[in-house]
Amino acid sequence: MEPWNMYDAVHFIGNEINTELRRYYSDSNERALVSRLVEPDGSVSPKVINKIVISLVNVEQISVHGRSPVSVAMTDTSAIVHSSPLHLNLFLLVTASFTDYAEALKNLSICAAFFQSRKEITRDSYATLPDSIEKLDMQLEDMTLNELNNLWGMMGGKHHPSLYYKLRIITLDRARLIREVSGISNPSVEVGS
Repeated sequence: MEPWNMYDAVHFIGNEINTELRRYYSDSNERALVSRLVEPDGSVSPKVINKIVISLVNVEQISVHGRSPVSVAMTDTSAIVHSSPLHLNLFLLVTASFTDYAEALKNLSICAAFFQSRKEITRDSYATLPDSIEKLDMQLEDMTLNELNNLWGMMGGKHHPSLYYKLRIITLDRARLIREVSGISNPSVEVGS
């Protein structure tokens, strides 16, 4: 298993949105992609024109109260130290980057309906969910006009119709071995003589 699956999660969502849009339009055109909207030089990326664009805009760690950052499993002769699961929230901006405003709203509505009907994605509901992902939970987040302005300003782009989602609780690196400590033996206890 790959230790970091943010890539897997974001691209899985991008592929599923693309599949949904292809189904709606009954064609095989690429209609959604995972990308930034603006190139590092400040220019608009030409590949995002007339597409739904999924961008990762923030990551936050979910701290689980009372959990140690490591877990230890004891054997007869050693202790095996593993990192504990890392739970994250990924914040995704789903943007309708269309020259025709009506098309932007239509495509964004299809995306909203997709997420509304699939708030929780598990391997039981999606066999194509990558092995590195345990569960995805999508939640539409509210943003004030000021927060929206700050987000678009930070990204260096002009505002487009968009949705802001929190992709919740992704377990990363569930069983990463940190180290094995050998030479440990069970103490022998002698009771009075």
